[in-house]
Amino acid sequence: MEDLLICVDPLDVPVGTMGKEECHRRGLLHRAFSIFLYDGERVLLQRRALHKYHSGGLWANSCCSHPRDGETLEVAVQRRLMDELGVSCPCREVGSFVYRHQFAPDLYEYEYDHVFVGTYSGPVTPNPEEIMETRWYTKEEILSQRVHGNVLMKGFERATKKAYTAENLGKEIGASVMDSMSVYPKVITLLAAVGILGLIVANYTPVFQWIGKLFVPLLEVCGVPDAEIIAPSLPVGIAEMFLPVMLIADKVDVISIQARYLVTTVSICQIIFFSETIVVMLASKLPLKLSDLVICFFERTIIAIPITAVFMHLLF
Repeated sequence: MEDLLICVDPLDVPVGTMGKEECHRRGLLHRAFSIFLYDGERVLLQRRALHKYHSGGLWANSCCSHPRDGETLEVAVQRRLMDELGVSCPCREVGSFVYRHQFAPDLYEYEYDHVFVGTYSGPVTPNPEEIMETRWYTKEEILSQRVHGNVLMKGFERATKKAYTAENLGKEIGASVMDSMSVYPKVITLLAAVGILGLIVANYTPVFQWIGKLFVPLLEVCGVPDAEIIAPSLPVGIAEMFLPVMLIADKVDVISIQARYLVTTVSICQIIFFSETIVVMLASKLPLKLSDLVICFFERTIIAIPITAVFMHLLF
């Protein structure tokens, strides 16, 4: 019989139950736990069995799972330690966190994860249905597993693992096409909205005129002609990559080819813009703040101007 998982709200308050398969298919937040067993300076890690429904063949914590409906975390931790590792030892909770990851179009992990640690130095008997292998690692040994040397071989190994656990080629292509079709409307809508908003701000407010003045001294030092005219087009690139070129499009007759080259090239180098990359980076849950990305945009612009100016003088 399929286990019933405990669905929770963002504060880990139970809101209902659902079967494991359906819960992961719908991507609902549920209670889970991760266990790390220590023996002095060493920590026990397991390599997940290749046939696991996700992350097969990858190294993970000592043990992890979900408490069943009506089961306390403490009881569930001891149950899974015995089921997966043949181990029994006292464990204590040291913290918790929430994470969400999509493995496939209809497979999500969205867990309120309670972290337990324990001390153990006895024998380990991995369950082959759950675990491919186990090993005790020191911190230094874990850090040494970072990719060094032959990156191609490491990439090939990971690709092989992924291919082993993937669906057949037709299903994978179909899933990728469906994913892309669901993304296109969002990207096109966001692109149009941010682009139009950027043009309105650029044409009907002095905001980018003010910010653009900061670049005038640098442009002049680099010997870029028409510095005063093109300077306001550089900061507008933070809204969308094509906007700097659009802002100077009606001034082609009065702007030198050198200045046009610089605006076009710098706008390509900026990369950080609200209509796509900033949104994607923030959505990826990376440890980045919006202010970090804005600073990165201006840093890239300031670095790109003198480099582009060198090529401008060489080409024109």
